[in-house]
Amino acid sequence: MSEQTPLEFEREKWRDEYELRKHEIELKERDTSRSRWSSPLVLAVLAAAVAAGGNALVTWLNGQQARDLEETKAEAARILEVIKTNDTEKAAANLKFLVDAGLISDANRRRNVENFLAHRPAGQGPALPFPGVSLQQEKIVQQQKMSPAVSAEVLRLLRVYPDPDAIERLRLLLPEDTFRQLLPGEIQPQSHGAPPR
Repeated sequence: MSEQTPLEFEREKWRDEYELRKHEIELKERDTSRSRWSSPLVLAVLAAAVAAGGNALVTWLNGQQARDLEETKAEAARILEVIKTNDTEKAAANLKFLVDAGLISDANRRRNVENFLAHRPAGQGPALPFPGVSLQQEKIVQQQKMSPAVSAEVLRLLRVYPDPDAIERLRLLLPEDTFRQLLPGEIQPQSHGAPPR
């Protein structure tokens, strides 16, 4: 090996040092970029973001399901309410109204109701009694030879029983024996002196 001059030696030393530092910088850059994603802080932030996104999705799904459940309950309540007519034909007309007005939003349920109405024999189908009126009271009213309007009024008054005004109105509308059959606990002298029937 030939002897190097001090200047060449210094130049070689600086070149080697330059290459070494360049290589160190490249390694640090690679290490820094790799460690940026594997840093505990970055991983914690990413995990929190994923958890927040998951919670938001679950909350949204629960809200949708709760809304769907409430809508189903509301539709069921509407259907139940419209068949509380004590008349199958009126109940069918009310169900048709719900379908035509779009108040039954579930497509499957709407198809089922439409299919039921299309294939229902006349005079048959669901009809619930008026609320507050027992089946026995309803049967007694039906056995009487009253006009439909008077029957409906009697049933309406029975729904608000034991309102004293309703009791007195029933005394006026009904023969005494029918009144006693309908409201056996109310057999007392007439307080307003209503004319005997």
